[in-house]
Amino acid sequence: PTLYQTKVRNLDPGTNVFRWTISNSSCSTSDIITITNNEVIADAGQDRVICDSVWNISANVTAGSGVWTTDPTTPSVVVANSTSPNSGVTGLVYGDNNFTWTVSYNGCVDSDVVTIRSNLPRNVSAGADQNICTGSTSLTATNPGDGTGLWTVTGGSGVFDNATANQTDV
Repeated sequence: PTLYQTKVRNLDPGTNVFRWTISNSSCSTSDIITITNNEVIADAGQDRVICDSVWNISANVTAGSGVWTTDPTTPSVVVANSTSPNSGVTGLVYGDNNFTWTVSYNGCVDSDVVTIRSNLPRNVSAGADQNICTGSTSLTATNPGDGTGLWTVTGGSGVFDNATANQTDV
């Protein structure tokens, strides 16, 4: 290029050296400039759908140091080691749990978000234990919400009016 102001693209990570030369007839002089590319790329890993309230998150680190942060709307979620790219997380809430991996290196910063969706039903309750004086009763369990429920006999005997309804007679 002959323009004294120009843009340089596709810089490699690390050190890039350029020479600017000015020529006039048979005379020339030059100067060298060093551009250090400290660009970092954060990779928080792939989004997942799980059936648990605990998980291991795993980020990629190419340079620098990173830190995990959680969404402030899910204060129960805990990252065991927030400065490790690979860490256990506990207290996942039903639905989306977002984790941001932020990497810093020589003044450059990048972030990436991974979403761990927990489909594990919460607050499951079959209702209070009962002592009855007849051969039938009503059962009232937790409404499954997004999922489905199923009553099963695990001891003794019984026939459900509707084994998939959270409120049914037996």
